[in-house]
Amino acid sequence: MDDILQALAKMLNMTVDEVSSLLTTFKGNAPQIYEMFVKEKMFYDLFSLFQIMSIVIFSISAVVLAVLTLIYFTYDGGFVYSYDIRTGKTEEEIKLERIERKRKDLKIPLKISCISSSASLITLVIAIVLKATLAPNYIFIVNEILPKLTKR
Repeated sequence: MDDILQALAKMLNMTVDEVSSLLTTFKGNAPQIYEMFVKEKMFYDLFSLFQIMSIVIFSISAVVLAVLTLIYFTYDGGFVYSYDIRTGKTEEEIKLERIERKRKDLKIPLKISCISSSASLITLVIAIVLKATLAPNYIFIVNEILPKLTKR
């Protein structure tokens, strides 16, 4: 119990005796404290879910963006068959047309994957900030007090 009181005193910048007397005054306010922790746990769980979803979406869209960018810059027009040359165009003209067509087809998916990766990265940062802002007491209990309780 002394470890918990010391951790609370450290968090509140108080002495252990002050924290102990403060806890005795809180005994009558236990339902309000419980409601606060339940609310903070809900925020913590919700923003953790947003955080995980953002990481997954960012990972998928970043891989898609990398593959599409690689295709966009390395596509060489492919093999030109003899029946393609019969149209009166040279092999280079046919390849250039194919490259232009492929790049035109890839522009929209490139934009979508770029926007989705940017939006998911922004959502990730917002979820982390909101989790730390809206659930500070819950985070403190999980990171500081619970490890001391489980060490016994």
